[in-house]
Amino acid sequence: MRQRSQTPADAKMHAALENMRYGACTTEDISFLETRIAGRHPNQPKLAAKIFQNPSIITALNAQKHKINELGSRCFAVETNQTLTHIPSVDHFGNSPDVSDKKHKGRKSKWPSKHSSNAISPWL
Repeated sequence: MRQRSQTPADAKMHAALENMRYGACTTEDISFLETRIAGRHPNQPKLAAKIFQNPSIITALNAQKHKINELGSRCFAVETNQTLTHIPSVDHFGNSPDVSDKKHKGRKSKWPSKHSSNAISPWL
């Protein structure tokens, strides 16, 4: 459906994605895809541009994805006149490392521990 009316750039993207799907990218595909890499140079697309506000973006690293999501959240909050609230999570593996925790002292947890150790096997 998206391919019914397309620009020459759309046709190149379609061909590159199709070739990528089969692991058969051509030199032209690579050259075209390189023009779509966001950056700071004048001829590179800018992630802050309005056209990049909502589409999916492929990143090499999770840190890049997290930064893009953070920027998107800030933009959304501004556009909808809302305040962002950051609530950090602290994840633990196994049993609580502080067994002297007063709120748990003398009480059995209603959730049994799934792990017998706090150590993660090197195999994992």
